[in-house]
Amino acid sequence: MVSQFQTNRIMTPAISNPVVSRPVISRRQKLAGPNHHLWFNHGTWWIHYTIHLPDHTKARRRRSLHTSDPETARHLRDRILSGNIPCHYAA
Repeated sequence: MVSQFQTNRIMTPAISNPVVSRPVISRRQKLAGPNHHLWFNHGTWWIHYTIHLPDHTKARRRRSLHTSDPETARHLRDRILSGNIPCHYAA
């Protein structure tokens, strides 16, 4: 049976240098659906993801995207998970 989840690890360019240790965002997601890592709560979109830290621990992050528009939320989610916006900044 094929699992409905797959695990992707996203690494920023600094991670490719073994001398520099930075957190790595790990995404476990369903294979289909436009709203991976997003949920709508009381009129605001939020993102949820896990960061794998250099000391082999992990941290779960939940951040408000400060928008009620799903397209804007998806765009911000994509930028956060690609590393174009720092993990602590969501909007």
